[in-house]
Amino acid sequence: MNDIDAVAVSYAPGLIGALLTGVNFAKGLAFANNKPLIPVNHIQGHIAASYIEHDVKPPFLALAASGGHTSVIDVRGRTDFVTVGRTRDDAVGECFDKIARVMGIAYPGGAEM
Repeated sequence: MNDIDAVAVSYAPGLIGALLTGVNFAKGLAFANNKPLIPVNHIQGHIAASYIEHDVKPPFLALAASGGHTSVIDVRGRTDFVTVGRTRDDAVGECFDKIARVMGIAYPGGAEM
């Protein structure tokens, strides 16, 4: 922990059980080690991860599709995000996972597809 400057944690959106588990663990870890806690929006984290692998520069329109959410985001700057639309009850990634199951692909099959 001496080499770690801060603890970052995804706080929303997402499945409440997973978020509560992660946030509470991160809070405890940060508090016990006297480190700052940095909350990260789950969707913005997905988008920011693209900067690691690709030479993408804002502005652009991002589609974040996973098992628990689907969002269309107007990325105006590296930290300037505007949600254009999102699902409320289902997600594109979940549909891929269900189709993959029918095709005999192990969970989570959407990624393999």
